[in-house]
Formats: sequence, C-alpha cells, structure tokens
Amino acid sequence: MLEEATTGMADLILVNSRFTASTFANTFKLLNSRGIQPAVLYPAVNVEQFDESTSYKNFLSINRFERKKNIELAISSFSILRSLQDVSEGQYLAGASLTIAGIFVPDSRRQIRCHRKSALGMGTRMLLSFPYKISVIPGGFDKRLRENVDYLEELKSLAEREGVSDRINFITSCSTAERNALLSQCLCVLYTPKDEHFGIVPLEAMAAQKPVIACNSGGPVETVKDGVTGFLCDPTPQDFSLAMAKLIKDPSVVDKMGREARQHVSESFSTKVFGQRLNQYLIDVVRRKSE
Repeated sequence: MLEEATTGMADLILVNSRFTASTFANTFKLLNSRGIQPAVLYPAVNVEQFDESTSYKNFLSINRFERKKNIELAISSFSILRSLQDVSEGQYLAGASLTIAGIFVPDSRRQIRCHRKSALGMGTRMLLSFPYKISVIPGGFDKRLRENVDYLEELKSLAEREGVSDRINFITSCSTAERNALLSQCLCVLYTPKDEHFGIVPLEAMAAQKPVIACNSGGPVETVKDGVTGFLCDPTPQDFSLAMAKLIKDPSVVDKMGREARQHVSESFSTKVFGQRLNQYLIDVVRRKSE
C-alpha cells in the first residue's frame, strides 16, 4: 500500500492515543513488523476558554450527526433514567430535558477533515520529516449530507418511541461560544461513541469542570479517570443511566468530580503541556538525525 510505504519514510510518526497506536499496528502490519511504531501525542484544549461552572439539570452530549457516534445511546439512557425507582421517587428529574444541538462547522474545516482521513479511519497522524437537560450536540450538521438529515430524523423518531420527545429540543447549529456556555452550565457530559480514536469532547467537558460519562473503550479510557473525573461504562442505556443517576441525585459528587476533572486536564492535556511534549519529540528527532 502506498500510504504504508510513504508513512514509513517519516522520521517521526505521532498518533493521538495508545488506542490509535494499536490500530496503526494492526493496519500497517509491515511497518509494525519492522519495529516502526508511532509515538503518542495527546491533543490539547485551552482550559481558560471556559467560564465559571454552574450546574443545571442538563445532560450534554457533543457529537456529529453520524450513526457511528451512537447518539441514540444518550436518548435511550435518559429514557431509562426516568424509570429508575430511586430517581423517579425522589423527583430528581423535575425540570430535566434533552437538547440535541449541532455546532456550525465552516466548509473549509469540512474539507480539511475529509482530506485528513486515512486508512486508519481516523484523523491525520502527524508525520514529521526533516531534511438535567440532556444536550446532544452533534457537531457539524449539514443538510447537504444525507446521513446527517436521515440520522436526525431517526433520533427524533427514537425520542417519540421512548416517550421523551416532549423533553427534547433539537438545535441543528450553534456557535462555539454557545457550545462553551452549554458545557459550563450542564450537569455532566455523555460521550457515546464506541472505540473512538481519541475524542476531544471529554477533554473540553473536564476543562469546563464537568464529569464525563463515556464508553469504556478507545480514547476516553486514556483521558477519563473512572470514578474520579467521570464514569467509564459499557455502551448500554442501562449502564449509562445508572451513572447518570449517581450524578443527578448528588450535586456534591458533580462538584467534586468537576474540580478533579479541571485539574486533571490542566496537568495532562493543556496547550502548555502539549507544546512541551511536541517540542521534546522534535528535539529528539533532530538529535537522532545529527548522531
């Protein structure tokens, strides 16, 4: 494969998670047999962009309108949450609802995203060569894309069948500022994709001092500290709803996890830390080439 051959010519290959590194090894078997392995450089978020945190009954899930993002898990989990006896009897769901919103993505960014796809099924590897609302935000809803349109209708139909359509507000596009406001005001973030290569949303959520409930696979396993900054769950409505119940029943848990989450991102995933790690990788490459 041409991509495998040219990838192997790089002086440094960086991927965004250990999960992606394993995918790299399974995809580029020849390179792996030659001992060519990528290094991991975790993406970063600007922690300072998020306002002071406040908590409302607002479960938030941020994703694109693509079926692989498994957004129906958020809807079904919220539906099951209503049926949990200790939650329903305690009136914890009073006023809670579900908002499904999309983030506007300019055409230029869409084109870049398409261009960056590779055989690994993920975003670009960095190749360096020297001479109580649930808000589901599927980023980048585009009415020109059939999957976006069809999936939105599927989600609306699911909400009807689950009996929660009266608690759901669909917003197909919102700005970055509006997205940040939703993050700052939610109770927690639901991250529903399975086997995601990294997932920037959990970092953004934790930077906004919000716990994350995510699938126990892929990138979130490396970013979310289970029981400390959120919960890693089986990708089932039953498991997600139990984690959601723990948070909606006890605001003090939300606050504690939120503080831990913010500190965790600041120490391990800030832009400063990213720059330091990238700089060290580059220094190491130059040193090796000069030897």
